[in-house]
Amino acid sequence: MGDVAEPTVGPAGELPDGVPQLPEDPTVGVVHADEACDVRSRHDQTEPVRDPPHSPGHGRRPSKVILEICWGSVEDQQPKGTAKWIAVIGDRKVGFEPQDAISAAVVDAAGRLGCEAPEVRWIATGRLGSEGTEVLEGASAVWCAPGSPYESLDGALAGIRWARKGQVPFLGTCAGFQHGVLEFARNVLGISGAAHAEYGPPGDSDLFIEELLCSLVGQTMEVDVVDSELLAVYGDRHPKERYYCRFGLNPAWRSPLVEGGLLIAGVDAQDGDVRVMRLIDHPYFVLTLFVPQVSSSPYRPHPLIVGLLRAILV
Repeated sequence: MGDVAEPTVGPAGELPDGVPQLPEDPTVGVVHADEACDVRSRHDQTEPVRDPPHSPGHGRRPSKVILEICWGSVEDQQPKGTAKWIAVIGDRKVGFEPQDAISAAVVDAAGRLGCEAPEVRWIATGRLGSEGTEVLEGASAVWCAPGSPYESLDGALAGIRWARKGQVPFLGTCAGFQHGVLEFARNVLGISGAAHAEYGPPGDSDLFIEELLCSLVGQTMEVDVVDSELLAVYGDRHPKERYYCRFGLNPAWRSPLVEGGLLIAGVDAQDGDVRVMRLIDHPYFVLTLFVPQVSSSPYRPHPLIVGLLRAILV
């Protein structure tokens, strides 16, 4: 390694070469409160559309411009290789908390990792059904969101299959869990008639996702993490999680799914029903029947969402 040159120090009272001199007038370059608000308003005009005012993500964080005023350029502080965007598969329903919370939860997780938050782009299932998975090209990760029945079941399953086969980090929450199981049953186990009760009576089809005897909507329940790899992500063997679902895995199909490579990673602490599944031989493919995004905060980002972003950065 070559010698490092010492900075040249000028006469007393002068700064070393390359260090900017402060202006004599202390008010020069100072951004006053009213000017900062004006700068922020000008900046926000060019920002992409954010969550609505009533959503959990609104108003929780200072704008990028304010951060730059305090700490310098945000871009200069980001590690290389950060994600660009996450494709969220689902049909957007503004005001539905499990959907509204996704963008803020991604920002929370990025804050924990010290990286720039990837952009969240909603991809409607109908669009996937009509235009194909080309609309997902370039996505750094895929998240299948709550809010079923989807406009296009086939579109949703095609998007999940794209992430699974392409080794793209994937998180399915609530309906994302249910449709992740359905896609695996049809395309890996080869059970073309694998069905979801929410889409009507299965008839002669094989019912993989059935209506729960007791709805979990609005409940917070303890989960037992039973998979060592998931536990390494969680850091908590007995987390408490919130639910918004009425459908879950038909226990008759637990063994075939596990034998096919979709492991049981977490179960209900009281009755042992499946709550989390993880696909082997994949960088990150996690299905949760609960909705981790609604439990996230800037101070306690949810570990499974941190895990999703960490998989993007590897």
